[in-house]
Order: sequence, then structure tokens, then C-alpha cells
Amino acid sequence: MEKNFNPPVFQPSKPPSPLPFFYLVLVITLAFGLRVVHLNSLPLSLSLDEAVDGLDALQLIRLGWFTPFLQNNFGRETLFFYLQGLLLELAGISIFSLRFTSLLAGTLTIPLLYTVGQRLGLERATFKYPSSGLVSLLAAAGLAVSYWHLYFSRVSLRAILLPPLLLALIWCFWRGWYLSSPPHPSLCPPYGRPSGREESCQRRGEGFSSLVVKPRLHDDSFLTGVSLSYGWLAAAGFLLGLTFYTYLAARLLPVLFVTFVAVELIRNPSARKRNLLGFLIFAGIAALTAIPLILYFQQNPQALNSRTGAISVFASNTPVIMVGGNLLALLHLHFFAHTWLGQWPALDLLAAVGLLAGLLTCLYHFKKPVCLFLLLWWAVGTAPILLSTQDWTATTTLLRGIMAWPALYLLSAVGLVTVGQRIGEAVKESLPLTCTQNRLFASPFLYLFTPLILLIFSGFTSSYNYFSIWATTHNDFSDHPPRLADYLNGQTEQLTLTPLRFYSESVSNFLLQARYPNLHNGDSTTLRTLLASQPASVYLLPDKSTAESLYVLLVTAADGQGTAYLLPPLTPAQSEALARHTRAASPLSTVLDGEGEPVAQVYPLAADAPFLPAGEQESTWQPIQASFKSEVLLAGYRVEPATLKPDESVTLFLNWQAQRPIDGDYYLFIHLFDVVQGRRWGQVNTPLTGLLFNAHHWPVGLTIPDRHSFPLPGDAPSGAYRFEVGLYEAASQQRLPVSTGGAPANDKLILGKVQVWQHRPVPPQYPLAPIQFGENIALTGYDRPALTLHPGQSLSFNLHWQALAAILPDYTVFTHLLDSAGQLRAQQDNPPQQGRYPTSWWSPGETIVDAHTLLLPPDLAPGPYTLRLGLYQPETGQRLPLKNQGQDFVDLPNFIYVGKNSP
Repeated sequence: MEKNFNPPVFQPSKPPSPLPFFYLVLVITLAFGLRVVHLNSLPLSLSLDEAVDGLDALQLIRLGWFTPFLQNNFGRETLFFYLQGLLLELAGISIFSLRFTSLLAGTLTIPLLYTVGQRLGLERATFKYPSSGLVSLLAAAGLAVSYWHLYFSRVSLRAILLPPLLLALIWCFWRGWYLSSPPHPSLCPPYGRPSGREESCQRRGEGFSSLVVKPRLHDDSFLTGVSLSYGWLAAAGFLLGLTFYTYLAARLLPVLFVTFVAVELIRNPSARKRNLLGFLIFAGIAALTAIPLILYFQQNPQALNSRTGAISVFASNTPVIMVGGNLLALLHLHFFAHTWLGQWPALDLLAAVGLLAGLLTCLYHFKKPVCLFLLLWWAVGTAPILLSTQDWTATTTLLRGIMAWPALYLLSAVGLVTVGQRIGEAVKESLPLTCTQNRLFASPFLYLFTPLILLIFSGFTSSYNYFSIWATTHNDFSDHPPRLADYLNGQTEQLTLTPLRFYSESVSNFLLQARYPNLHNGDSTTLRTLLASQPASVYLLPDKSTAESLYVLLVTAADGQGTAYLLPPLTPAQSEALARHTRAASPLSTVLDGEGEPVAQVYPLAADAPFLPAGEQESTWQPIQASFKSEVLLAGYRVEPATLKPDESVTLFLNWQAQRPIDGDYYLFIHLFDVVQGRRWGQVNTPLTGLLFNAHHWPVGLTIPDRHSFPLPGDAPSGAYRFEVGLYEAASQQRLPVSTGGAPANDKLILGKVQVWQHRPVPPQYPLAPIQFGENIALTGYDRPALTLHPGQSLSFNLHWQALAAILPDYTVFTHLLDSAGQLRAQQDNPPQQGRYPTSWWSPGETIVDAHTLLLPPDLAPGPYTLRLGLYQPETGQRLPLKNQGQDFVDLPNFIYVGKNSP
């Protein structure tokens, strides 16, 4: 069994200074302080992404829903949400507690960066006289006061969890990799004897050794076995797999490790077999850890590239130009100190100078594994920004490069120490220093002074940029939702009728989960009963508004677990009654925003108020049980009005339900088409939200109302119009299968109907006494434009049908042309209106004009001809008999006269 290789080290003449530890505590304290101050009010309110993430976190925890990925909001990994949801359940729902998970992850990153810097041994690989952890401290201090990291540690976005997991992964990997094989010689440079004045100072026990301490590697004697070294690689593999559950950029991490290990295998052929085994253990554990996510993407392939496909530069027509523009923007943000690009300030001067020097230093030492690894880390971490379309004015642009930030500050620290050592060497060579002066030059005070400058200078710059410039220039979030939520959560002694938009807005809906976690359907009876039991009730309206049509009733509970009731929409008459009532009433109070401006007015509410919902007649709704992918149920619909003219509008009302928690990011499409031409006259493509909020957050079993209006143009033809309704995946554009009862699954529904008439329907040219087929269909007449035709011409005619009752089967019309001897000379079988308007779509009392054309044979003899017609089911061929008659057809004698062919 091989022994671990430990490089020769100089033993310090004095115990190691405690300054690094105390300094690290100072850095962590400062980092926590910058991230926690005014956390609940800066940013002023939650962003849409924060609120949606908070709702998702609560939903996952409350439902016990275990999933590695959520498809809504462009697709997101869920590890952060589970941690966030647990904290929200423990600490309560508030802006502060929602953001506190990010604060903890951001603060934890600081000490982890220090430990990784120590584990990598950058100082031993790059400096002639390594200092005792100065690079690690500088890196931790730089990240602690970095504006970029500060900003994202104060907002509730999942990407902030990636850096601490990545740092823990690298620490385990580095320890495991250099235990499974002897360290590369570049990690352990041969430390020769100090020369000259340094040697004499060491012999005299003076302070130089306190600065150039070559710290021992951690004592790994208890890990000398191969299995233990491979154990660290297995731990690193587990952490690598775990990063895939944090943020999209983590999918590039395998590129970093595969590239580094490939170079190492080439450089160290003697240890290739053992290193390869170690890497396979590392990669295998990572793959095993990622299995739930892999299986999820296998079952939902559209989710894998839902985000990358939307933002990739390769989806554009000019990818090279876009990459070039991103590169210029990154150079601006990294090296043009004290400037801004959109909402983002560039790195401060010290960090920028350090980064440039650190890149040059590591490029000079790129053959050393640690320098190569650091350069690869920074490059791979920056790639997501280079390779994605960017809006540099957006608030989350730089987030895509968060994986590179720890490497950036390690590089910057290397550069600052390099510059400092070069300056120190120049001073020592140009000035004849005594041992006492040398001791002063290397004193702990000087050791503390360098990072202290970084903390003061960079910390002041970042604090000023964030708390002064950004807070007053770009902090344009509205505080109306949290103000409304605070008011509604504070109403513990009365019922509150609030507009649906106040309740469903993402930020207020998240905050209202603190007191009203339950949402149910309510009807007019429930509403009036609750109001009668609680006289002290109020209703809210937006400032300067007198009416809303959609409301939610908030009912408090003693245990704090109140209920929100989603009420039926107000009718136009009820909305007008509400407006009159509001104009005659005086508000009890006003909800104000942070600047004292009114947001909403509060009015008294009585149980007998004339505008309260009276409920809808159930008969107006057409029940349906249409299930989309066993997730979304369309439970009913109705159309208003039933008839209209061109230039008027028709509205389709829908009732949705979630059959189980909805994971997909679904869009709703509705097409309004006329049944004669099949032409589309109106369409909707919109996220599936109903009148509430995104379907992903619909409570299971709750009925969600929805409505969509379609204005018809002036040239819309007369006739029947229907709606084509369906759902599709936002990413793949693939329609969802829908099944109704035992019918085969389809990718759309045809439902509803409206009649459009420019003028009143024209009666048939040749009316008939109604000839009834079965119980449901009658022939009422026909149109025949031409009485005489010639062989080879086309016979066109219209049949006028009337639906006497609802018709279940779809019938086909047969038309036979018979000569005077009763012989069949021409025929045609077609569903009504060439299949565009099947009989199952007909409504009771509706008249249908059905056009047909028969081609006359060229050898047709002159004379009168009879038209025989009827209906049959195409599946069985069974004809529909005439009512109270013994036949299943009707003859129209002398329907057409055929003349002689022209010579």
C-alpha cells in the first residue's frame, strides 16, 4: 500500500498566528451583515420569480410532492425549493424568511471558498514564498463584499445554492484525487534553503518565518488506504450529482472535470490506471445521484431543453455576433472598474487588477494542475453567459455565470498577492533592510493590512453601489402587493371581500398563504350565510375604481388557517349595482403604499348588498369531462350569445380543474372557425391560467373559471361557428392528448356553437312539408338553381335540414339520381357540408343548409330524373328510416330535366 506523499516543509519557529481564523470570522460576519440588513425591504418587494419560487416551495412541502424538476416558469430544479419550503414552514411566511435561505447559502459560500483555497494550495504552486492562507482570505474577503454575490444573496433565486455545493464538491474532489495518487510535483515545489538575510533571521528566531510559513498538509495518515481516498472521490461524485438539482449552469460541470482529468491522465502515465479508476468512481456516483433527474427528463423530454432552447445563441441567426457582443460585455464588467452596464456595476478596481494579474500568473503556471484547474473552472463557469442571449438591462443577467465567481475571486486573490510580492521583493532588493526591519515588513499587522484594504475599499464600493445607487435608481419594484397582503392578513375580526386580482397577483398570493392557505369554491348561498354570521365585513376596490367583476372572500380562523372562497363572477347587472353602491358609499379606510399614496379603498359590506353574486343557472353550462393527460380537466363550458351579427363579439366560458398537481408548462389554444368553409376567424394562444393564476398552482379539485372573447370581423359569413380547444406544451409545442369518456384520445376538442347571421336565414327555394327521419332530423326543403342541364354538367343543389332534438350519431347523406326506369345513373355520399358540420354538432331547432354536387354522366339520356336521398350511419351502413313510414329514403320526382348534348 502506497504511502501518501507529503512535501518537505519548513517548521515555523513560532506557533501559527491565530490571525487567519479571527480574520475569517470578521469576513464572515461582514458578509452576513451586508446580506441581512434591510433584507425584508431591499429590494422593495418580491420579484415575480421570487414569488413564484416561494409558491412552488410551499406547494412542494405542503403536498409532499417529490419531483426533481418543475416545468413552469421556463423549467427549474427543485433542491433549493425544498430547503426554502422547510424554512418557510418553520419560520413563517414573509419576505424576510423567503430570502433568508439565499442569505444562508450566500454566507456559507464565504468560509467554503476559504477552505477550498487552502485545499487547492494555490500559494505553494504559484509563489516562491507562500504566505499562511493569504490567498484564501483575500478570495473570501473579495467574494464577501462582491456586489454581484451580495445582490443574489439578497433575492430568493435558486442559483445561489450552486456555489456552496460546488465548493464542497471541489474540496472533496481535490482531497480525494491527491490521496488516490501521489500529488503532482508542481503541488509540492522543492523548498530549498532560504538564503542570505532570510536564513540568518530564521536562525535568530525572528519574524520572517511567520509570513513565509509552508503550512503542512492536513494529516491524512488515517486515510492512507486506497478505499478512503476513493471515498472522498465518491463524496465528490455525490455532490456533483447534487449540483444538477440546483441550477441550469451546473450541467456544464462535467466539462470541467472531464477536461481536467483527461489532462492529468496524459501528464501522469505511471498513475493512469489508478487515476482512471478514481475518476470512474467519481463519475459513477455522480450519475447515480442524478438518476431521478435523468428519469424525469426521459419521461418529459420537452423539459430538458426548455430553457436552453429559448436562450441559446445558436437559436439565433447570428450566433457569432452574439457571442462577440457577450464577450465585449463581460470584458467591460470585469475590467472597466467604476462603470455600469445596465443594472450591473463592473468589478471594483482591486478585484479587476487582481483578476488580470491572477490570469497572467496562472497562465504562466498553467502546467501546474491547480492553475489549470482554476483557469478551466473560470472559463467553464463563464461559458453560460457567452453562449446565451443576454439582456444586459435585466435584473438576472449575470446570474448565469454564478458558477465562475468563486474561481474569479481566487484568481483575483492570486493576482493581488503576486503583485504584492513583486512589490515587496523590489523594496527588499532596493533597500538594505535589517533583520528588525525585515521583521516589521513581515509582521502580522502587515499580513492583516492587505486584506483589510480590500475589505474597506471593495466593501465601500459595493455597499455604495447597492444600497445607494441601485436602491435609488433600479429598485423599481412596486410595494402595492405586500401592502395589500399586510392589510388583508391583518383582518382577524372580519370577513373581507377582495378583488380577485388582489388575491391572485403572485407576490400578494404568496404572502396571503400565511393566513389563508386554503382556497375553495364558494357560491352565493355560502357567501350570504358567512356574511350574515359576521356583520363586520368589508369589501375592497382599487383606488379610483367603482366596480370589479371577480372576487374572493377571505374568512379568518382562530388557528390562523383561514380560507379563501373563489366566488362566481358578477353579471354585468351586478357589476353596475356595485358601481352605484360604491359611488353612494363612503370608504371606511384607505390602504396606502410606502409613499403614502392610496392603493385601495375599504367599504362596508352587508349581507343583503344588491351586487353580491346570485349564482348562475346550472342549465346554462354544458357539462363535459375532458381530461388532458390526466392532469387538467375541462368540466364545463358555455357560449354567449347564441346568435350574433358580424362586428359583434362572442365569449366562450370554460371551467377547469386540476386532477392532480400540474407539473407541465401548458398553453391554451382556442380557434373560432365557421363550419361551412372551415376558416379560422379568431384564435387564442395563452398560458393556462384561467381567471386565477398559473395552472401549476391550482389546488386539486378547485373549479377555475375562464373566459375568452372573440370579436368577429364585418365580413364574417353567415352560418354556424364552433370552437376548437386544446392544450400544448410550451417548450415542445406538442399538443396534449385529451379524452372524453370512452372516446379515443384526440389532440383537440370541438365544442360550443354560435350562429352568425348577416340577415335572417333565407327559406328554401322549394319548401316541403317536414319529412322526418327518425326522431331527430327533418328535411324541410331544397334549392335547385338550374332546372335543365346537359350530360357531363354538374348538378348543384342545397338540402335544408332541421334538427328536432340533440343528435348523437354522425350521419352521412346519400343522394342518388334515378332515371325514369328507376335505374341509378349518378350518386354521391357525403356527411353534411362535406364533413365540416357533422350531425352530432347540430342543435335542436337549428336549420342547416347542406350543399351537394352531382356530376352527370356524359352518356345520360334526355328526360326527367328523380333525386332519391336519405341518411345512414357510415360505421354500419344502417339507414335512418322515415318516421311512421316503411321506407328509409325520400324521392324528389322531376328534380332535374336533362336535355340533349349540343352538336
